[in-house]
Amino acid sequence: MPGMNGREIAASLRAFRQQMKVLLISERSHGKIQRHGGLDQGFGFIVKSFTPEILLRKVSEILSA
Repeated sequence: MPGMNGREIAASLRAFRQQMKVLLISERSHGKIQRHGGLDQGFGFIVKSFTPEILLRKVSEILSA
């Protein structure tokens, strides 16, 4: 994604579809993400590596919010 990170792309897409559900996946811990500007309201977040069960739980959580 030259020139943009995942958070920027998601925010840009939400400009067209405000109710879009977003799950960001990173190798950085949540603490490091917070120090670099945090997450936008309504963005889900998980850290690599995760189990299929953790991914399913997080996706369910985001979709039901």
